[in-house]
Amino acid sequence: MEGAELTTACGHARSDPRAFARLVDRFHVGVHDYLCWLTRDTSLAADLTEETFLSIWQHPPDPRRPASLRAWVFRIALNAYRQHVRRRGPQICPLDDAEAVPDPSAEPLAALTRDEMRHAIRDAVLQLPEPYREVIALHNLEGLTLREASGALDIPIGTVKSRLSTAFAMLRRSLREWKEDGDELP
Repeated sequence: MEGAELTTACGHARSDPRAFARLVDRFHVGVHDYLCWLTRDTSLAADLTEETFLSIWQHPPDPRRPASLRAWVFRIALNAYRQHVRRRGPQICPLDDAEAVPDPSAEPLAALTRDEMRHAIRDAVLQLPEPYREVIALHNLEGLTLREASGALDIPIGTVKSRLSTAFAMLRRSLREWKEDGDELP
């Protein structure tokens, strides 16, 4: 189900709960992950994910306004996050440290280095200023196209590209500092 078909189904969500369920199935994990990157708090992200889909249920997309449904859903999620920040201010908590299940065939030192690198990258992304974290989370982590990210953030595509470029420069600098502190990049 794509584009206009999903938009139409979403518009009839109250009369066809299965259409809404398909929308939730399709976007729930991505929206939750995106909100985890923004909030740095899995519990808050879960609450905001619920708010996002409640908002979609209450205010389905306007079928007269053609837009990427994916960008529209992530825009609703971003609005839920920004509304939360306005209400309560930014309350930042670290994400749960979910440890990867080690590969028994991997060399222990190599697995440790990969885990350390994964944590260093995650920490570097979480330290980015919000506008840069938003574009990295949408484009690189959630897989939205530049155009979809532009629509979700309601900014020009050139601004998305500029923020991505700046974010990558900041990440390279942060990871270079991490390496210089004695850790080797794999």
